[in-house]
Amino acid sequence: MNNIIDLLKNSKIYFYENRKQILESEQINKLINVIELLNKKRKIVYRGFSYENITNDFWRYIFVVGEKGHHFRNETYFHRERKGYFNYDNNHELSDNENNYENVKDILKNFLYKNSNERIGDRIPDDIIESIEKYRKNNNISKRKIYYMILSWLHNIGAKTGYKLDSPYVSTTQSLKTAIDFANDRHSKMKSEKRYVYVCFLGSENILDYFETSKLNKFLADIDINWYDNIHTEIMIKDAIFPQFLIGIFEIGESDSNFILNNHFLKLLSSNINVEKLAELIIKFGIPINQSEFDDNYKKLGYSMYVEVDANTRKIVKNGKEYVIGTINE
Repeated sequence: MNNIIDLLKNSKIYFYENRKQILESEQINKLINVIELLNKKRKIVYRGFSYENITNDFWRYIFVVGEKGHHFRNETYFHRERKGYFNYDNNHELSDNENNYENVKDILKNFLYKNSNERIGDRIPDDIIESIEKYRKNNNISKRKIYYMILSWLHNIGAKTGYKLDSPYVSTTQSLKTAIDFANDRHSKMKSEKRYVYVCFLGSENILDYFETSKLNKFLADIDINWYDNIHTEIMIKDAIFPQFLIGIFEIGESDSNFILNNHFLKLLSSNINVEKLAELIIKFGIPINQSEFDDNYKKLGYSMYVEVDANTRKIVKNGKEYVIGTINE
């Protein structure tokens, strides 16, 4: 079933708050109407994920912690060492970003050189590094933003680069079918009859830092690279899908499906705020989340660091230290 409204109507909808609880019919109707409106506004995105992510602590903390890029995972989560190639957890102040920019250009150049005889290399001109710098200067773009754009390209290329575990990006799609397909992880050692899909929405870019692959393709076209079509309607979210933008999770079996609602959304669904106003509010501000349990429990979902956003700054917090970063949409 590839239509979200049809899938919702055919799913059992519940939430966790100490125990599994069923929504009332009025709350379900309002939820469906809000999602339908967000979907019409092209604000709904999905992310399929593996059964391996479902730990004993998952359902208790996912709507407090959210989903973050691989870079923020601890090494035991992957059962292998993360190299830290991109030097992402440092200060990204505009005046200090020269090293990051030069480093990621070298990473890109080395990768393309190693793959020059394969399909990816065939699409890349020999003077790609010079073309990027020329584009940056002609369009008066900061080195920090180009650094983020190159990271998004390496993320889009995928595991072939060898840098996937260092990526700060989270892939989402505007296609429910694509998310369900990706949820059936062919690389997973643990097989399950159930597939899991995050249902998220795109909110304020000042908080949720996202970059459409169609924009990446335009950037690449501007530097004379004919990149692959965006067949998966991918939208890359930098750093994290914060829980404020996570509506819920589909659990899809062979013959039935469940939808587990972000329990913090329940208060808004029970309010007198009409559907149109509610959609407007959450796009602008997100769902209000009680994150009092965050600091003590984000590590239980496999993270070693996280990103914190306030009115003036965006920063990585790691082992008690803070590193100021920026947004790809600056």
